[in-house]
Amino acid sequence: MVVSFFKNKWNLNMEHQEWLSEINDLPPYQDFIELSDPHDKSKWLVLQSLFKWSEKNSEEVIDEKNNTSKMIWTKLRSYLVKKENFKEIIKILEKENFMGNWMPECDHLENIYLGEYYWSPSFLDKEIHYFGRFDWVYPRDDIPILILPTFDDYFHTSSGRDSSFAGLSINISMLHKWIVENMKLNWKIANKGFYNEENELTAYDPSYSIDEPKLIIINREKLLEFLNSNELDIFWIIYGNKHIIGTSFEENKDIRYDINGFFWLDRDKNKVNGNFDLKNIIYSNLKDLMKQYNSITKKNAIWRGKITKQFRKWYNTNTGNIL
Repeated sequence: MVVSFFKNKWNLNMEHQEWLSEINDLPPYQDFIELSDPHDKSKWLVLQSLFKWSEKNSEEVIDEKNNTSKMIWTKLRSYLVKKENFKEIIKILEKENFMGNWMPECDHLENIYLGEYYWSPSFLDKEIHYFGRFDWVYPRDDIPILILPTFDDYFHTSSGRDSSFAGLSINISMLHKWIVENMKLNWKIANKGFYNEENELTAYDPSYSIDEPKLIIINREKLLEFLNSNELDIFWIIYGNKHIIGTSFEENKDIRYDINGFFWLDRDKNKVNGNFDLKNIIYSNLKDLMKQYNSITKKNAIWRGKITKQFRKWYNTNTGNIL
């Protein structure tokens, strides 16, 4: 299936600041979640994706005078939740800001062959928390509702050991092990997809075979059958930003607008529901605020490269912005 996606027109007549705050030229994100195969009309859902649009990669003229150009990037992630907790998790997460990559997702494994996924001792030995691997987990300590990331990643560097990709750097979206096992799917590396017990293609990453954005898609009907039989529901988060390439935080505090959204599958209406917003998050004084926070609380604002939830709460309270 060839995936056809939104192409930005970049609004060449707009000044950078005006373009950054313009929400109407952002893509219809619901359309990025629900796809249809034009050949057989089958319906598919996107579980994970990363989309980037750069003015420099388009045929339109960029601002050569200032050596700057416009860029948009968006990450989309999906999670399962028990049906009994579905309304509560919607109520909580639709108010959250997902920037900072704080929602749970498994770390990619190193030194694992693609054909070893899900079954080999090498893979199973690393399916532990020590290697950043988990099944059902709380989004944060203050959100005591178990969720499951639907996705995983295979990452191979050009110097890696997997000879099937010799000399190439490969990043492929995969399904989470729990879903593979409970949907009784088989990962067939030769066919580049996940197949059910009837040998029907159920999920795959189109970018594995053709030049498409990296994403993992799953057959809508088969996923819904699985969710219904297991009393589960699914939701999506998106986060990203519009920014100007060629500038830094120090040069302009208003150079970046964050994209943030929450979507879920509405069973009653049989469609994806939700919304997103675009906000100017002022980061120019973030380093100073981190130093101030550290001196007051004697704690680190950053832990393992991520902003701590305590600092996030303190920042929101003291600045009036949402981080």
